[in-house]
Amino acid sequence: MAMRPANLLPADLARGDGKQLPLPAIAAVGAGCAVGVLLAGGYMTTHSKVTKRQAELASIQAQIAAVPKPPPVKASTISPALAAEKDARQAAVDQAISARTSWDTVLREVSLILPDDVWLQSLSAKTGAASPAAAADPATPVAGNSINMTGSTYSQEGVARLLTRLALVPHLNKVQLQSSSAAQVGGQQVVNFTISADVVNAGGS
Repeated sequence: MAMRPANLLPADLARGDGKQLPLPAIAAVGAGCAVGVLLAGGYMTTHSKVTKRQAELASIQAQIAAVPKPPPVKASTISPALAAEKDARQAAVDQAISARTSWDTVLREVSLILPDDVWLQSLSAKTGAASPAAAADPATPVAGNSINMTGSTYSQEGVARLLTRLALVPHLNKVQLQSSSAAQVGGQQVVNFTISADVVNAGGS
């Protein structure tokens, strides 16, 4: 039995009547092709940018890896004996500084409390040897540290006022009036005085 050929084309095309596809169908096919081209172009562009960024990242990572690492910090090699000696010397320096009498501090405090009607003619200071107790406690008077002042004012009340103010000076102790006498100076009645006081350690000020 012989097989008959079959035509699979649509009936209208198989007839060959010369009819073409409608314009809307052609337009739709063209639009689809354009969209496909755009999508393909966008994909290629994005893929190219990603590849470029990956290459830049790999280059930066390679540069970071090439930077030499800092050497590890070595532990201190100071022997315990040297460390103990250093601490002992520092303690000796601190003790010497704490026992030192800061005479500029004492004189500044005296100048600040001096009444307007009192003037000094002389002021002498004496420094003694600091004891371990004075180094440990700044409020301890240093043996032999003292000041003596001579001056004048217009009345005994002026002398008393000066003694009261000197007693308030933080670094003076045992303020005492040694002498007080009236005198005439250029026809003006004045009172000459001599005052002494112990000096408390002023090294911590």
